Amino acid sequence: IASHAGDPHNALVHAILAVNTKSEMLQRQSNFARTMAGGLQLDPLGWLGQSVCVYMDDGPFWDELAKVEADQREKFMEEQGWRMPLAVRAEVSSGLKLTAFLTAVCGFIEQVAPGMLSWESLTYNDQPYVKITPTERAIGQTEEIRNLAVYYSASGKSFTVSLNEDVLKRAIDREIERGKADASGQESAPPARGWIGSNLALQVDQKVLQVLATFGRSEYQTLMQTRAWSNLPI
Repeated sequence: IASHAGDPHNALVHAILAVNTKSEMLQRQSNFARTMAGGLQLDPLGWLGQSVCVYMDDGPFWDELAKVEADQREKFMEEQGWRMPLAVRAEVSSGLKLTAFLTAVCGFIEQVAPGMLSWESLTYNDQPYVKITPTERAIGQTEEIRNLAVYYSASGKSFTVSLNEDVLKRAIDREIERGKADASGQESAPPARGWIGSNLALQVDQKVLQVLATFGRSEYQTLMQTRAWSNLPI
């Protein structure tokens, strides 16, 4: 894992994994994907670089979720889960192969489920990205997915996917800054926290503990009350 890999920033949780597309496991997955896609000619993982990461950013979503009562959290996640500041980012070894892969995926989806998804090309800071949403045909009676959207940004260096548009835009901003530094011949500023690990690394901000404590507050209180009252010999 390179020191600047995985879009390092102040995420709440950030995990990164070094990958080898020539490994036996990934080759099996690639062959399986070809079979499922009806004998796809191109290598589904041929565009993949040396690392894949997943991260969760801070934001108002977590504060709102913390205020929701335990019995209402499932409903909140069904209605607002699409706002979760979560993203997956993969390094790209070949932008051309990534383009071919995305074209094949789009064509395959339209072939097996025509008219179910809407693909919209958008621009942010002169950088293109794509928004994928369910059509009215796909929504049907399932109103919970009406606000669901998947956003992705692709380039010759990275491929980022998120359910939260703001998270993707921030990732684009960081990509632009790294591009400016490379264009000027300057080295990008080293990350505040380097990766501890050569093949797998995980960074967790202390606020995650506060979020988890909030989620388990009511259950913990009930457990402590039960243990306290069970000490009475009646």
